[in-house]
Amino acid sequence: MQRTSIVSLVMLLIAAAPSQQAWAQYSGYDAPFSISEGPSVLPLAGATLDNLSSQSDPLVSLQGASYVTGSAAGLYQAPNFGSVLQPQTFGQGSYTGAIRSQYIAVFGNTTATLTFNTPENYFGLLWGSVDWFNVLSFYNGATLVGTITGSEIEVIAGQPVSWSSGLNEYVNITSGTSFNKIVIGSLSNANAFEFADIAFAPAAPAPPMGACMAFAAVLVLQTLRTRRRK
Repeated sequence: MQRTSIVSLVMLLIAAAPSQQAWAQYSGYDAPFSISEGPSVLPLAGATLDNLSSQSDPLVSLQGASYVTGSAAGLYQAPNFGSVLQPQTFGQGSYTGAIRSQYIAVFGNTTATLTFNTPENYFGLLWGSVDWFNVLSFYNGATLVGTITGSEIEVIAGQPVSWSSGLNEYVNITSGTSFNKIVIGSLSNANAFEFADIAFAPAAPAPPMGACMAFAAVLVLQTLRTRRRK
């Protein structure tokens, strides 16, 4: 009776745990990345947040890219918030839809470079109008750790790979290899790679609650089996 009660409780806890965006695994240039993304996804807990509000941000170096606001046809399109919690998390108010504060637009043949003071293993960003030619290149010093393109994000999101998907996602990326620089650019002459609200951390943050509850269930079942053997 006691065994049935404990197992039932564990199953109830797992069912009640908040659902999480599934993590997708794939290999980049020479290192595996884990990616979690979605229109209402938030940066992972414990990460350093930067809403890119300052045009003298010491992390950011622009080579032809620009800080912009709003949208301009044929040039850039403002990223969208899918949840009021996204702008709230970055101190930008409470609303959904197009971002009302500034963000960075990386045009064709231009780049934005983020340089971190310490090695990082996690990076998050609000990625607007995901295009196949958008590319993130992760470096450890001069060594290329790996790349992630818009086409990979479109596939993970279950969308067909297209020139301009209109997809707006918050994307969480963890890397098995530390990096201290990210170069953000486009693979063609086309505009643009729009992004805002970055997050970063030196190690992979704690797993989602659902994973924690599942691990707890395994521990409980192992304990029950041990007791039965005694």
